[in-house]
Amino acid sequence: MPTCESEVEVNIEKISKKCDAVLITHYHGDHVGEYMKVNKEVPIYIGKQAKDIFMVFQNKMKDTRVTEITQEYIDRLETFKTFKQGVPFEIGNMKITPIRTDHSAFDSYMYLIEAEGKRILHTGDFRLHGVISKGIPKALKRIGKVDILICEHTTLSRQDENFMTEFMLQEEAVKLIKNNKYVFIMCASTNIYRIASFYHANKKVGNKLFICDTYQKELLDYVSKSSTEYTDYYNFEDVKSFDGKYYKQMVAKGFCMLVRSNYFSRKFVYNPIKISI
Repeated sequence: MPTCESEVEVNIEKISKKCDAVLITHYHGDHVGEYMKVNKEVPIYIGKQAKDIFMVFQNKMKDTRVTEITQEYIDRLETFKTFKQGVPFEIGNMKITPIRTDHSAFDSYMYLIEAEGKRILHTGDFRLHGVISKGIPKALKRIGKVDILICEHTTLSRQDENFMTEFMLQEEAVKLIKNNKYVFIMCASTNIYRIASFYHANKKVGNKLFICDTYQKELLDYVSKSSTEYTDYYNFEDVKSFDGKYYKQMVAKGFCMLVRSNYFSRKFVYNPIKISI
């Protein structure tokens, strides 16, 4: 649910009282950040994997006690309704078809909304340079003609910019990992596609441990388990959560470590001597 960028304050609770449901395209904060303001009687829909990933993230935020996330946020999130990609569901007299799309947030969706002979396509955020982007033109062709298109506009002001695809980035990552024994990767914990790019780049090099903290490992284990019916690309079985027993292997073989601005990351980025390098 995007935040309002104008000076007009939007009363989400008041507006949502008139809604039959709220559809969330993905778990980024500018789309889901106001969910606590939605009237409690109104159902909120989101992809199954997106909900579970966001649940792990919100629990982590609650445990850090550096945000306003409380158990009330978790309880509301648990009430979110989910769906399966490509399988239509109904809200009142509307048929909603969730179409999985490519975005930095995992399990993101477009929505095709059909009612009273009209068809509306809400694209959500999407890109054409990611891992699953090849399927988007085919999906749009299957959708066919629509009466109204609601489209995000994040990059319309950057029309001359050339975007590196995830696979191009992966090839660059292979070179970096080959040429550097100890590699720190600064990446958002929920950007599963980007993590997969580096993970597979590391596997191509073949001799380094892929390390993360226990929270990140929980997310990657979930994605590995929940994605098997679709693809094995997100099988992160070789990822290790940091443990003292890996010290010697890390020093001997080198490593790729996922880091963020947290205690775990600062400990190793600023104090590498602690692993006897």
